Amino acid sequence: MDPSKWLFVIVSVLIIACPCAIALSVPFTYGNGIRIMGKKSFYLRSSKVIESVSRITDIVFDKTGTITHNNQSELKWKGEPLDENENLIISTITAQSSHPLSRQIHKFLHQVKTNVTLENLTEIAGKGIQVTVNGEEYLIGSSAFTQAQNTSLGTKVFVRKNDKVLGAFTFANSYRKDIEILFRQLGKKYQLHILSGDNESEKEKLEKLVPAGTTLNFNQQPEDKLNFISELQKKGKKVMMLGDGLNDAGALKQSNVGVSVVDDVYSFSPSSDGIIDGQKLSQLDAFMEYCKYNKGVVKLSYVFSICYNLIGLSFALSGTLTPLVAAVLMPVSSISVVLLVTILTNLKGKKLV
Repeated sequence: MDPSKWLFVIVSVLIIACPCAIALSVPFTYGNGIRIMGKKSFYLRSSKVIESVSRITDIVFDKTGTITHNNQSELKWKGEPLDENENLIISTITAQSSHPLSRQIHKFLHQVKTNVTLENLTEIAGKGIQVTVNGEEYLIGSSAFTQAQNTSLGTKVFVRKNDKVLGAFTFANSYRKDIEILFRQLGKKYQLHILSGDNESEKEKLEKLVPAGTTLNFNQQPEDKLNFISELQKKGKKVMMLGDGLNDAGALKQSNVGVSVVDDVYSFSPSSDGIIDGQKLSQLDAFMEYCKYNKGVVKLSYVFSICYNLIGLSFALSGTLTPLVAAVLMPVSSISVVLLVTILTNLKGKKLV
């Protein structure tokens, strides 16, 4: 080679070897993927979550408010008749809680007045609410929390006023649409687990909905759910947890991917990596497959970029590629990668419902 061309060769090689196209593939692929899933009501915190979703081996579901409807349970009061003032107080107390059962009770009582003063309100996740109203202590929550005698199975929220248990709100669970189909789809690819803070009254019904081998654990406190996930992770499992937000905050944070299932997508879920609209829960398998597809697109874009650079380098080293041409080809490679990943993610995204 003519020594006078060495400078041109070196400059051309440096330009053509720039990894700009490779650097652009991840942010553009995952960024566009997050945008598309967001339009379908599955919102992810960051592009890193897509990578984490693609490695999941186990999926843990909370029951109440996650695979069951928040607003469609049949709700009844069993106990002493509540007077208007007690209705108002209980409605006001439950309005302060983020738990799905509390929200249903508040809606059931349908009291809109706000002239009740709550003092020393404390909510203990997985147990209940303790508060003082006009010098009287109210406890609303589980039988253990309220020290109530629970003589039958079923989902119940007890109300205790001072030293007397007034009764309980009873719930008949309504499962989300197509949840059995979702379990069947996921069961082919992942190990499924269902954790419930309720008793075993729903065990027989759940066994008919889930695939064989699914773990069913009842009477689970928030710390039990967190410990269950920790034990799975100690075995090398990558865990996705789906819960109702603040009530399952510990388990959601502990999991590799924590997803809050909400009926209001503007709900505040600080511990979750993602939020999914409850009406789109049946599409969870499709969303997870889309995350894996995005990872595949990144790998494809890497191969494309490397091949592009190798071909360019071969011309640059031979001295047939001038620095000017190399300077033109590099932006073209970056634009090509961006167009490639955008088109591929958009095409697959159109199949999401």
